[in-house]
Amino acid sequence: MAEVQERERMQIRLSKTNMQRLQDMAGRYGMSANSLVSYILGQWLDNNYDLKDKMREQMFSIFASEDKLEKVFANPIFAEMMGGIVREMVQQGSPEREDEIA
Repeated sequence: MAEVQERERMQIRLSKTNMQRLQDMAGRYGMSANSLVSYILGQWLDNNYDLKDKMREQMFSIFASEDKLEKVFANPIFAEMMGGIVREMVQQGSPEREDEIA
């Protein structure tokens, strides 16, 4: 038998227009507005929850290559903008990967 997850309630406020849209869409799918909101929010969280980590991993792979790093930072405006971000990534990133950028 499937495991039942413990659930919690939360209250949200919507404009009348958005609430009507939500109810219309829920009706088209044959579900309640509450169920539709739970589904939409769950999908968004599944797709975006670890987005920062995914982006950090992609940045590590780009910056791990010395020649790519030089090309990226050749533009002084971009170098200034990205310098702080890269430093933060290194500080928050996986300790075993820091030596690849340092």
